[in-house]
Amino acid sequence: MLRDPIAFLESRADGKMPENDLEFFSRDDVGDSLAEGFRQGALGAPQDHNIERRAWPFMLEEIRQTPVLVFHGAEDTAADPGIAEYVCARIPS
Repeated sequence: MLRDPIAFLESRADGKMPENDLEFFSRDDVGDSLAEGFRQGALGAPQDHNIERRAWPFMLEEIRQTPVLVFHGAEDTAADPGIAEYVCARIPS
């Protein structure tokens, strides 16, 4: 990951990464940022993963702020679009 973050991502994508994502991640500045993000080790990524999946301290149905915008890329292969659909179906606005 540290030597060549782009090659690492490509190997993990297994041919499933959309072309526009591949172009983005192939930029030198993005590769440098990825390498910096893992410079002190890879424990931060699984920690983020665990934090994201904790129970939230509120119910989606309690959100009253309007508007609430939820975005999901049409070519996103990293997250199931069903997650955005689930969230949108529960937020009243």
